[in-house]
Amino acid sequence: MKTIRLVFVLLAVFGSQSLWATSDTTPSLFSLTYYELYGTPVEPLNYAQTTTDALGFDILAEYNPSYYASIGLNFEKTSFYDGYNTTVSFWGLETRFFGAPNGKNPFSPYIYGGVGLGLNTGTGNQLKAGLGSRIQLFPPIMFLDFSAGSNWIDSGLQYLNFRGGLSLSFDLPKVEPVPTAIPTAAKTPSVTPTATVISTMADIFLGPTVTATPTITLTSIETITSTSTAIPASTQTPVFDVSRVKIYYIAGMKAFEARRNLVAITDFKKAISVNDPKAKYYYYAESNAMLGVIYQFRLTSMAGHNKLAIKYYKRALKIDPRTKSAKKFLAMLQGAKPSGEKHSSLETPTLISTTTSVVVDQKAVMSQQPAVKISPAVSTPAN
Repeated sequence: MKTIRLVFVLLAVFGSQSLWATSDTTPSLFSLTYYELYGTPVEPLNYAQTTTDALGFDILAEYNPSYYASIGLNFEKTSFYDGYNTTVSFWGLETRFFGAPNGKNPFSPYIYGGVGLGLNTGTGNQLKAGLGSRIQLFPPIMFLDFSAGSNWIDSGLQYLNFRGGLSLSFDLPKVEPVPTAIPTAAKTPSVTPTATVISTMADIFLGPTVTATPTITLTSIETITSTSTAIPASTQTPVFDVSRVKIYYIAGMKAFEARRNLVAITDFKKAISVNDPKAKYYYYAESNAMLGVIYQFRLTSMAGHNKLAIKYYKRALKIDPRTKSAKKFLAMLQGAKPSGEKHSSLETPTLISTTTSVVVDQKAVMSQQPAVKISPAVSTPAN
């Protein structure tokens, strides 16, 4: 018992110093370690003299609140080769305190302690403590883990324990928040049997414009005729589901216009990575085409930039074979002109809204290719 008390005092002193020395960032929140273990009994003496070998395994799942401490659940099973193949198994708690930042240093030595609940009849409960170290193998994910300690069981059995295994560190995947549109203030349309609705799909997320006869800007013109003679006035709040594909695409076009090439690449790649079956395939195709344009004409000093451009042009045409810019410049890179077209224009969408007008001037795209003239054009999303 004196030995057990001494071990726990050392754990408390070492752990308190480590917890006060926490880093400004946190390690991977979770670790999973699998050990193969070798044991040899030391008490009682008559049993230790006749039985020298024990083999088993240990699985430890941990939570890491800091670089210097962890706590986890473990399952341990050990078989003693005493002629009866006696087996002891435990479910338990185990905690570790590290003398160097866990996962940051090549070697992270630690002391550990734990308690376990015996799963075999007559075995009793377990108490254990020891020393070990985590060793970087493929940081910050994979580590080697070795330790040596002693296990005490209520039945009077005490055995030394040597463990060695592989440890993995990981975090739970983060869920990206979905942007939501904020609708404009509610409007109350006047009572009329006939309403004309006009809208522009270029900026769907803008609020509707309502006059005495409700008029909303859309791409196509439709006439809606009501058969009733009187409609009571009511307050309606429009709700819009703005696709993240479109949001990232518009951000990429604005960055492209400002010649912020790396920002534009990031935004266009975000657009094509969104899985939104309700989004217009136009935005997927145009985002791939714009990536091709940036790699072909803006990043000419990058090794293999034309190969990247070809890859994104082909992706754009696979989504929408009518993507004009992809057809035009893919043919240019492959040494052939597209049928019925010249290389003097680039079809790139122009963003138009009822309140603001954003026109993306693509002339600067070919600043390094004086032989080709690029002029802005308007491309309307396919319905």
